[in-house]
Amino acid sequence: MSNLKAIDGKPKPVQPVDEREARFNRAYSEWLSVNADIAKFNAGDYECTTQEDQEEMNGKLCDRRKDAEWRLVTTPAIAPWQFMQKFESLETIINRSEFEGYSTGSLHVFMLTSVKADLWNFQLKHRG
Repeated sequence: MSNLKAIDGKPKPVQPVDEREARFNRAYSEWLSVNADIAKFNAGDYECTTQEDQEEMNGKLCDRRKDAEWRLVTTPAIAPWQFMQKFESLETIINRSEFEGYSTGSLHVFMLTSVKADLWNFQLKHRG
């Protein structure tokens, strides 16, 4: 980021990020990352020489996705765009479970509750 300069040529000061905001950003980033890795795997970008290698890689990716989804669901959204990111991820999780034909357990119900709580907290925080 050192290449970002103000009009006068001096570096712009880095704005500190709230740790709670950063925690959500990391959870969302990991969720995006594992979904990208799964898309690459499905496109054949990972070399798996045997069926066992393919099944092992698929299992690891599915475990990573499950962990990333749980971390995203349980991390409160602090900023308005994070609320939207959380809501969009919920839509993706529900659509994937329908498309792939397996249950996400009660994750989607828990996430709906989590999104509702984030919205409620955000409205209270920015009221008045």
